[in-house]
Amino acid sequence: HEHIDTVSGNLIATGEHLHEHIDTVSGNLIATGKHLHEHIDTVSGDLIDLRDNSIASFAQQALDLIATGEHLHEHIDTVSGDLIATGEHLHEHIDTVSGDLIATGEHLHEHIDTVSGDLIATGEHLHEHIDIVSGDLIDLRDDSIASFAQQSLDLSNSGQTLLNDIIFVSGESIANLLALSDDTHVLEDRLELVSGESLANIISVSDDIVLLKDDTDREFIIHSGQNLADHILLSMDIFDVSTKLPNLSSLPIPPNTNFMAIEYSDVSNIAKYQFIPQVSTSVRIDFDGNNQVYASSVYNVSDTGFYVKFNPQVIESDNFLDITVSNKA
Repeated sequence: HEHIDTVSGNLIATGEHLHEHIDTVSGNLIATGKHLHEHIDTVSGDLIDLRDNSIASFAQQALDLIATGEHLHEHIDTVSGDLIATGEHLHEHIDTVSGDLIATGEHLHEHIDTVSGDLIATGEHLHEHIDIVSGDLIDLRDDSIASFAQQSLDLSNSGQTLLNDIIFVSGESIANLLALSDDTHVLEDRLELVSGESLANIISVSDDIVLLKDDTDREFIIHSGQNLADHILLSMDIFDVSTKLPNLSSLPIPPNTNFMAIEYSDVSNIAKYQFIPQVSTSVRIDFDGNNQVYASSVYNVSDTGFYVKFNPQVIESDNFLDITVSNKA
């Protein structure tokens, strides 16, 4: 507030000085604009490169800012403490800092003509040497294009080398595949040979089994036939013996009986004899021998049965008639 008049005066003087030199500055700007228009393509290419570099630089700066942010986050307590201490220090020395700023403003006001002259001289120098700077940019562009062309050629050569290697490896793979296919055919031939030998062996064993079975069947038939004949002969012998052996049997005698009519089928499994057999009977009284003694007589013997007559009449119920039938054949 105390120095507002001084600052305002300095601004007025600066404005008057710029007004006096506006033609010079305008002329320089017009010439610079024409020169830039003539070299706009070169500048555009340079600006594109500058843009790409700026994007790459911005990406790197973003990564740096992220890393810095993480670092600041980790040390936020320390930074906060330092800022507090700095703020307190500035608060204590605010009068000194304000005096330094006022002195700096007065110094700039005193030397504003020199600073303005330096800016004008710098602009004229850039205007005079713009061709040199453009030439350097063009040379840089040409070098970049040549480098890019060389890199493209190197990449093309590398691609061709890789393609040749791939073709070579593919050829070896095809050759290995063909060799494997040949080995597979050889293995199949050997399998067919082994399979044929195995099939021949199986057929031979099968034939041997058939022959052995035929021999076994013949031997079995022979033995079976022999056994059957032997069995028939044995059966016939048993039948002959059985027919010649006497048939022994017993029948209970009913009480108050004078005679009995007996069939051969009643006392054996023979219903009829080929020849009239010989029959004999006897009366078997009770176990204690208390019954009367009886006599029996056989009569009217035929090939199917016979009759028995008792004397005296059988009275008791616990007597038995013992019978013997002998074949005369």
